[in-house]
Amino acid sequence: MKTIYRIIVAIVCMTQTQIALAQNTGKWSLTPKVGLTNGHWVGDHAAYESNRLGWTAGVDAENKINERLSLSFGLQYSQIGSTDDIIKTNYIKGVSYLTTGIIILEDGIINITDSHTFSNQRKNLGYLQIPVLANLYLTKGLSIKAGLQFNILTRAKLKYHVEGFTKFDFPDNSSNTVEFDEDETIGIFSDCSKADISVPVGISYELKNIVLDARYNFGLTRIMRHNPDRYYNRYLSITLGYKFNL
Repeated sequence: MKTIYRIIVAIVCMTQTQIALAQNTGKWSLTPKVGLTNGHWVGDHAAYESNRLGWTAGVDAENKINERLSLSFGLQYSQIGSTDDIIKTNYIKGVSYLTTGIIILEDGIINITDSHTFSNQRKNLGYLQIPVLANLYLTKGLSIKAGLQFNILTRAKLKYHVEGFTKFDFPDNSSNTVEFDEDETIGIFSDCSKADISVPVGISYELKNIVLDARYNFGLTRIMRHNPDRYYNRYLSITLGYKFNL
C-alpha cells in the first residue's frame, strides 16, 4: 500500500513538473536594452588600432523552447569603430606629407610649400543589426549564447587631426605662411561594405526581470571593400535591459 502511495505521489509530482515546464515552454518575452560598445579593427597592418567606445540600443525577442534552451531575435542600433594614431599604416606615430608647387604669373613665379601632419584617426561606423542567437540556460537566470548577426551599415565617418602650414614665396622675395591645427571629418560610407555578418558569443544574467548581457562580436566581412588591406570589426557590447513576458 505504501508503495502504491509513493508511486501516486511521484506521478503527481512529475505531472506538476511537466505542467510547470509546459507553461514556460514556447513563451515569448521582449527585452528593451541600452548599453556601451568597445571595439577596434583587426586585420592587415592593424598593429596600431586601439579600442573606441560607442553605444548601442535595441530590443530582443526570446522564445523558450524548453527549460534549458531558447532562441532570441533582436533589432538594435550600434555605434562601433576604432582609433588609430596614424592615417596610413607606416608604423609611426604621425604621418607627414611635404609637397611643393609653383604658380606662374606674368611678373614671376610663386613657390608653394605645403606640409601636413595627420594623427589621431577615429573611425565611427553605425550599424542596424539583427542578431539571431541560441541561448543555453546553465542555471536559473544564467545563460550562455551564440549565433549569427546581420549588420546593415547606416553611416561611416573618419575623423582625424591635421596640423601643418602652407608657405607662399612671392617673386618680390616676400613670403606668407598660413598655419593650421584642427580636427577634420570626412565621409567614408562609399568605401565601406554595406552589409556585414558577425558571430556574437556571450553570457547574460537575469534577476527579477533585469537582464545584464555581455557579448563579443567577431566580424566576418571586410570593412573597407576597395582597400587591398583586410580589416574586420571586433567589439564587446555590454547592455542592461528589462524583460517583459508576453
